[in-house]
Amino acid sequence: MKASKHKKYWWNKSLLMVLFLGVFFTTSKTLHCQQNLILNPSVEDVNHIPNNLGDYIDGNYPDYLFRSNVSNWWIPYIGSIEHHWTTDVYSLLSDSKVDCSAPNSFAGFQQPKNGNNYLGLNLLGWNAIVNNYYEMYEDYAAGKFSESLQKDSLYEFSCYMSKADTISVFSTNAFDVVITYDTILDVTRLADFGYKIYSEEEIFRDSVNWVLVKACFKAQGGEKGFAIGNFHQSSEILKDHLPNIGDWGELDYRFFDEFSLKACPTCCPDQFPFEEHINVTSNPGTSTAPISLEVFAKGPTKVRVFDAMGRVVFEHAFSSNQEKIFLPLFAKGMYQYALINENGICDSGKVMMWE
Repeated sequence: MKASKHKKYWWNKSLLMVLFLGVFFTTSKTLHCQQNLILNPSVEDVNHIPNNLGDYIDGNYPDYLFRSNVSNWWIPYIGSIEHHWTTDVYSLLSDSKVDCSAPNSFAGFQQPKNGNNYLGLNLLGWNAIVNNYYEMYEDYAAGKFSESLQKDSLYEFSCYMSKADTISVFSTNAFDVVITYDTILDVTRLADFGYKIYSEEEIFRDSVNWVLVKACFKAQGGEKGFAIGNFHQSSEILKDHLPNIGDWGELDYRFFDEFSLKACPTCCPDQFPFEEHINVTSNPGTSTAPISLEVFAKGPTKVRVFDAMGRVVFEHAFSSNQEKIFLPLFAKGMYQYALINENGICDSGKVMMWE
């Protein structure tokens, strides 16, 4: 009787452990690696359907009392008359006769990447009237986060970009992404209000596809928003297919859609090689191709592997910054791994073993 009772207790304890591990791993991964922190990420929520170019700004407000037509997006302050506000919103819902109607618009042809709407920004304009040179003729847009960023946490920013094929006569590398401390930004004094996380290096020319832009960064803590546009110094800008002298108003103009910001400590291991995380290869594993775990850690750390019953079937402790571990040939099935330091579990996941 006692043995049977003890066996039942062991079974219930093991089952609870499996349930706990499954809920913990799934929940932590979902909360920290899948939640998009950008509000209104595909600019679908607008105060009114765009009917003119420049409808990123709410047209009901007088000059210099701007608010954004796009909910939870905002307008950076521009402290120079050389900057012009013409940021556009294109929509499948707009009247087909207006310039901002998608997919056939004044700027060119493009279907939305997601939903009905997308943004259009001029990154650099040619103005031959002013000394036959490039004016700082630029557009900017800025979004909000659903929560402030956590200090020293790693985040992955992404969006999709395409070059407008009608009004983009020349090409540049003039696109930047900036994280802002608050929802205010003077684009002429970037260092006082935020910092770059992405700065385009090569000239961008793709006017057919939506191209993924992605960047990882470590938060300073408390950041509330981001801005996109041209934050390059003039000496950093590359250009080709320049307009003829005498032409005016030709642009490097791009479309943008589907913005994302996610807390993700394992998204960019090459950029932050010594943030604590695990890279898994040969998953599923076999007798001829064992599973390997490449571990990045800051101090004393251990790796544990649990079977489906929640029992520890493998443990390895180390204190080096980087180490590669080959797992033993376990029985066929699903296993959980966890990277554990003095503060608890800092990375986890699943591996599969085939016979």
